[in-house]
Order: sequence, then structure tokens, then C-alpha cells
Amino acid sequence: MLIVPIILQTLFVPVTYVLGRRLGKNTGWVVSVGLGFSLAYLLAVTVNSHGEALEETYAWGESLPLNFLLRADSISLLLAILINFLCLLASIYSIAYMERESGLETYYSLLTLFALGMTGVVLSANLIQFFFFWELMVLPSFFLIAKWGYGGAWDAAFRYFIYSQFGAALILSGIALTYAETGTLNMYEIPSLLENIDPGLWQFIVASLILGFGVKMALWPVQAWLPPAHADAPTPISVLLSGIMIKCGVYGIFRVHQLFFSHSIPIFSFMLGSIAILTMLYGGLMALIETDLKKLFAYSSISHMGYIFFGLSFALDHGPGLSAALLHIVNHALSKGLLFMCAGVFLHSFGTRDIRNLRIGIRRPITFAGCIIGALGLIGLPPSLGFWSKDMLLATALETHILPFIIAMVGTSALAVAYSLRWLFILFLGKDPGCNEDHLAHNGHKIPLIMEFPMLLLVIASSTSMFYVESLGGFLGIEHIEIEFIPISMSIMGLLIGGLPIYVAHRRGILLKGVFQENSFGRAFLKVLEVFSLEKAYYRLFAHSLLTLSNGLFERLETGIIDKFNYVIAGLVRSISEQIRRIQTGILSFNFLAMMVAISIILIYILVTFL
Repeated sequence: MLIVPIILQTLFVPVTYVLGRRLGKNTGWVVSVGLGFSLAYLLAVTVNSHGEALEETYAWGESLPLNFLLRADSISLLLAILINFLCLLASIYSIAYMERESGLETYYSLLTLFALGMTGVVLSANLIQFFFFWELMVLPSFFLIAKWGYGGAWDAAFRYFIYSQFGAALILSGIALTYAETGTLNMYEIPSLLENIDPGLWQFIVASLILGFGVKMALWPVQAWLPPAHADAPTPISVLLSGIMIKCGVYGIFRVHQLFFSHSIPIFSFMLGSIAILTMLYGGLMALIETDLKKLFAYSSISHMGYIFFGLSFALDHGPGLSAALLHIVNHALSKGLLFMCAGVFLHSFGTRDIRNLRIGIRRPITFAGCIIGALGLIGLPPSLGFWSKDMLLATALETHILPFIIAMVGTSALAVAYSLRWLFILFLGKDPGCNEDHLAHNGHKIPLIMEFPMLLLVIASSTSMFYVESLGGFLGIEHIEIEFIPISMSIMGLLIGGLPIYVAHRRGILLKGVFQENSFGRAFLKVLEVFSLEKAYYRLFAHSLLTLSNGLFERLETGIIDKFNYVIAGLVRSISEQIRRIQTGILSFNFLAMMVAISIILIYILVTFL
């Protein structure tokens, strides 16, 4: 019964809140128990499914023509397991990380609700039900960022919410048009009804859905919400945002491809592939110059969403693009979840996440191992799962026979090597000579074992991929996973192109962002990246322009027309009242005469009317 994890998580939301008022910081154990049961149940379902899709239908009632539809295939079950696994680890990690915070009963209730929303998204087969869980996923994450985040948490949460609602509006319009044309809300009935949809409208629906889901993936040019949201969120929530929530956007685009595309369309694939390349390059370049460790990892997530989107852009039923995208989902979830936990350790221990003020060394074995294994997953080197997914992505680029795509994939591979080695060198192998020694973090506070335990599990899961990659591939329908000579040669080329300059820069002590501000070329480079982010363009379009428009309307419509009209009426009433006021003189005999005249007129009217 696929509904069991949803019911279990739904029940644990109020239970967590009630018990949390007594348990305080130990509330995390309650959430961990609930998510542990949910994870165990999903694993049992996966084992017993034998690779077949599972479907369930629950009627809302006889009077309503709506059904609660659940369906789980390999990708649904994989993402549901990843969601519950990372949420379980985040709840355990939070026990020590959030112990000094207030309102923990609300925090853990929202975390459980967040897990419920994401689980419902990947298991839903009804489009309206899917959208309901999609919004249920957004709301708790918004409050988690705004209430327990750092620095500009409220601004980051508001920006995240606005972008999410923009994407949700596009998704809802796509769902509404699909239902209007097909007459069904069951997403798995859509492929057999595509002939009923006008080709032009079909293109609009697909574009609307892809852009809507692309907002959640933070694809360029709608990526601006991700860096502040992931960086300013409390670290356990950053783990979930980057590790798994943005994969819900990937899941949506995967379903769009599966349901609306019966074959590959070259021009469509080229357009989507171009967006993927731009996303990869932007994220990689921003990560290369970033000094805030959490923002660096956030920009890295943007780049790797471009990797996954590139695979989906050229996905066929059993092609390397789809296989690479599916494997990279797992690789990025494990690697980025691990790296954000490591960043949380630095912030918890040293009170800073600025790599210019950190010099960690290798005195913390679990944290050091987590950083190395997580970085290897982003670079795409063994023993991480990224070794296989990156090789297949490079093979996908080769199969496109588009030279700019091939060059760009090698370039983004080199960028991943460069920004990963850069922060590793700074944190573990020394500091920049210009760094202020007084602000360097050396020893820091002791890290509780309860924070290191989830990291250790992720280290094990990320470093043992060679033992389960074939089984994972078989479960996902990837027929054969192998390392080919040309893609591995391209990967080695990217390793050298990205690694050697960073090593030389490290030896010379010029790894930090300040070096770009010391010459005109570097400043121009930073200016180009700022323009490419479209932050100022969005501000001018959606903030400055709207404010200018509203001020103009206020001055011309409100002040110039409506207010003047009100003043005209007021002046007219005042003028009439001034004339009428003259009748009241204050003389008693005059008032008595007026009363007698009025009574006479009334009597005359009555006599004329009734006689």
C-alpha cells in the first residue's frame, strides 16, 4: 500500500508538534522514528515490487468524480527512498545543530510536512493531487528558511516563495490546459490521448510545464532564488533543499518527457541543451569565485542541475542521456547532502562559513572524509557514483555531434574540478597570504557525534557506489553501465585543465576572489557574470518598472483624476450648502413665518391630491 508512508507522515506532523512542546531539542528523535518507519516501508515495497510499477486508487466519495491516485515505478520509488533517507539524516543532524534554537516543535513539524510534500509529489498520479503536494512542499520550506535561517533569511525566503509561485502558476496552467484537451487528470492516461491536443497548444503546454519545473531546478535564467535560499537556510534544511527538493523539479521534467514525447525532437533538444549548457557554465563560474562556502555549494548545485537537464534534453527511452541523468540524481543527492552537512559543521564549530577565515586541516577525520568524498562526487572521480554518471553525460554530448556542446561539457567538467579543488586547498592545505590571521578559525568547538553520524552514513553511501552501481542501473532500467575510452579521455582532459591552474594558484596564494578585483580584466569578468545572472534585469522589470508604473498611475489616475473629481464634488456640495445656509438667519419670527409657509404648502398639496 503506497498510501502508508503518506498516512504515517501526515499523522506524525501533529504528533511531533504535541510531543515537541515537552521534548524540546529531543523532538528530532520522534521525527527520526517516523521517517525511519516510512523509509523501511518504502524499501520493503521496492524489494517486493520486482521492478514492476505499482498503482493504487482511492475514491474521495461517490458525489465527487475525483480519485486519490498513487503510482510508483523505479524512478518514483528511488526518489521517495532518497527523500525519506535524507530527511531522516537531516532530522538526526538537527538534534545537535538546532539545540539552541526556540520553537523546535514547529521546526520539526514543518520538516515532517516538508518530507510529506516531497513524498506525495513523486508518488502522485493525479495531476491536481500532484499540484497539491507540490504546494505543500513549498510552504513549510518557506517558513523553515524565514524563521530559522541566517542573515537575510526573510529576503531569501520571500524570493524563493515568489519564484516558486511563478513556477507553480506555469505548472497549473499546463495542467489545466492538459485536462481541458484530454479530459483526464490521470497523468498516465495522457500519452494515449495526445492526438486530441492541437500541435501548437501541445508545444505551449510542454513549454509551460518545463519552465515551471525548471524554476524548481534553478535552471538559467530562473536561478536567482537558489543561492540565497540554500545559503541562508538552516543547514539541515539546506541539505534537503539542495540534496533532494530540486530533484522534484527534475522528476517533473522527467514525467513531461515520458508523457508528452513519443520520440526525440532535434530542435527542441537543441534548445533545452543550450539552456543546460548556460546553466552549467554560470553555476560553475560563480562557484569558482565564491568565498561563502554554502553559496559556493549552492552555485555548484545550479551547475549540476544543468548536467542533469542536459541528459534529459537528449533522453531517449534507453539512451545514455536518460541513464546519465538518473544516475546523476543519486550522485548529486548524496554528494551535496554530505557537503552541506560539512559546511554546517564548520559553521557550528567556528561560527563562520567564509573560506578566507577557515583553516581546518585534517584533524577532523569524518569531516575531512566527507569533504573529499563529496568533492569527488562533484568532480566525477572514483569511488563516487559521479564517476559513472559524468562519463555517460560526456558520452551523451558526443552522441549529439554538436561541437559546441562537446567543448562546453569538457569546460564545465574542468570548472567542477577547479572550484572543488580551490576550496579544498584553502580549507585543508593552508590559507591565502592576504587573509587576516586574527580571524582564522583553527580548532573550533567540538562536534557532537550525533552530527557526525549522518555524515558517516553519507560517506559510506557515496564511497561504495562500485558495489551497487550495477544493481542501481538494473533497477532504473539502465541496460549496461560501462566506461568508454573517449569520454574518460575527455574527463581526464577536464581534470588537467581545471586542476593544474588551481594548483599553481594555490602555490602562489592567489585562490581568492580578490584577485579578480585587482585588474581590469578580472573586474570586467565579474561584471559579465553579474549581467549574466539577470539580477538587475529582473529588478528593473519586476521591481523598478512596476514601482514606476504604480507611482505614475498614482500621480495621474489617483491624484490627477480621482482626487480632483472628489474635490469637485466636495466643492459643489460646499457651494450648495453655503447657499442653503443663508436661509437660516437665527431670527425667531422669520423661522416661524417659514414654518407656517411650509405647513400651508403641505395642506394645499393634500387638498389638491385627495379632493
